[in-house]
Amino acid sequence: MLADHLIGSVLAFTVEYFRNKDGRRSDRLGMTWRDLKLMTPLAVLYSVSDLSTMQAIDYGNSPTMTVVAQTRLLLVAVLSYYCLGRTMSDLHSLIGVVICALAFTLTEEHVIAPSAIPWSVSKALLSSVCSVYLEWLMKGDSRGFLATAARFKLISFVLTLSGLLLIHGPHNVLGFKPICGSLQIPVACDHGRTCECLYDVGMNLQSWVAFIVIVLNGWITAYVLKSVSATAKYVCSALAAPILYVLSWLAGRREFQPVPFLLVCLLVLQVSVYSRNKTKRGRSELTKVVSTGDFGEWLQGYRVVDVPPSQIYTRGDSV
Repeated sequence: MLADHLIGSVLAFTVEYFRNKDGRRSDRLGMTWRDLKLMTPLAVLYSVSDLSTMQAIDYGNSPTMTVVAQTRLLLVAVLSYYCLGRTMSDLHSLIGVVICALAFTLTEEHVIAPSAIPWSVSKALLSSVCSVYLEWLMKGDSRGFLATAARFKLISFVLTLSGLLLIHGPHNVLGFKPICGSLQIPVACDHGRTCECLYDVGMNLQSWVAFIVIVLNGWITAYVLKSVSATAKYVCSALAAPILYVLSWLAGRREFQPVPFLLVCLLVLQVSVYSRNKTKRGRSELTKVVSTGDFGEWLQGYRVVDVPPSQIYTRGDSV
């Protein structure tokens, strides 16, 4: 996570610097008190959400965590209704998603630890809050996608590093630990303290793949929340549930059971129905907007990335 936040902030600030090198928009490069006030709680919530994800996978498995996490669609719909003023419709499909997730969890109770479910539910709660919060933050910042992302990544890096140093201590985070079985262990343990060692140093292929996927997922998530909505993000992520189930079976991590797999597919079907209804409603809304010529309000919610509100004109203005 540290590398993800550090690389993300450096890249975003670098791109913003060259885009605004003439100095006419130098306000995009600084950090304000408002940025700290709005982004610090979000960074803390995302850090706890990542911790919940790792604990849920550790005590359970990826398919179970993914299925339970789909209940966040209902939470996002409720939060978007109260916080962003969106319409809250098709709740029967979302209730079907929750029922499928509960039924799948009951079929998995013999292969996962009891603590996996609370961690998965915690992930769903935190993730839904973070997504709606980040969507509001991204769409409300007129400085642009990269400017907002750079500040958020930098704050996340500082908070994550501070938390690791506070919990594990500077020696464990920044210090050197000897390789297990090497000649350096007796020297490192001369002071009589409990000595920890490493079995390997560096990153293998699996570590690099996981790192790249995490970095890409973070940027894609922010871009989707900026240009579309939190609901659209979770509609797409629900499609990963059956894929993860099959991959887990092919990797030998679980036995293939028809009933749980059908429940996962039924969950995806419920999400697809919800998505289709949302799409139809969005098309009718767009048709109404085009017929009246008033694009302002609609584009404020779903506008092209980095298009400031001042450049959004109605039909009457463009003639």
